[in-house]
Amino acid sequence: MRGCFLLLFIASLIGCAASGPKFSEQKFDKNPEYSEIFIFRENQFADGGTCYEMRVDEKGIGVLANGGFLRYEMLPGSHKLAVPMVDNNQIALRFDSNKDQATYIQLHPALNKSNVIPASEIIAESTDFNYSGLGLALRFNYALAQVTEAYALERLGALADSSVNPSCMATLRIDQ
Repeated sequence: MRGCFLLLFIASLIGCAASGPKFSEQKFDKNPEYSEIFIFRENQFADGGTCYEMRVDEKGIGVLANGGFLRYEMLPGSHKLAVPMVDNNQIALRFDSNKDQATYIQLHPALNKSNVIPASEIIAESTDFNYSGLGLALRFNYALAQVTEAYALERLGALADSSVNPSCMATLRIDQ
């Protein structure tokens, strides 16, 4: 049994990815009465096989894969993005959106606090979640933060649209 858990754990380290069109290849039709949110996750080895269901104000908006992004239009105002974590936990970020403007939020899984989002690029308070599993010396750290447009656009260009057939070994969802 321990061998099965170890195999599953190792599989979650290596990756699957978003497979839709690249951000840099898309032209988005924007409704000027709405705001838009871009949620992204860079292509990383850490937790690469896991996808995450994204929920804005309790509504599922899609699954975010490794190396992917999701775009969602919503009414301007205060919102809450929730992301499921293991053992029925979740991390959440509250943010304000304005009419005809984009908000950029990064989900960043890392091993042992490596490659964290630079503090100078964070607009809204980052929410962190830590998890150590299977008695191993590895510790997963997850950061969810609203980041600056310049920082986001530098990273989004090469990322693929997660709303188009993401490849996932496992998908974490929020229980309702």
